[in-house]
Amino acid sequence: MGLENLKPVHIKGATTVAAPNNTHFKAITCLAASVATVKGGIAAGLDANDSDGSSHLDGKASGSTLGGTHAAGIYDMLPSVGLAIALPVGVTIYGRFTEIALSSDDEVIAYM
Repeated sequence: MGLENLKPVHIKGATTVAAPNNTHFKAITCLAASVATVKGGIAAGLDANDSDGSSHLDGKASGSTLGGTHAAGIYDMLPSVGLAIALPVGVTIYGRFTEIALSSDDEVIAYM
């Protein structure tokens, strides 16, 4: 996926930026070593039985929350739950992020 046809949004410092309704950020490129907390379109690997019961979906058509007893695997996070991701300078991550939150010294370019 090339970034050349996407709209860049510069995000710097302690701020939270939400994507406009019915859109999402498709990628984030780190300009200064950052920890970006992102929501929406996130999946995370879990060990067996390693769920708090309120942050991941169970992967079934019902869309219910993952319980405390489950197999190890990659599970989608609830759209309302943020995940902090450490980003080294120059790294680009891809997803369907609905919100990006940074702290004071962070700087990224988010692409819509």
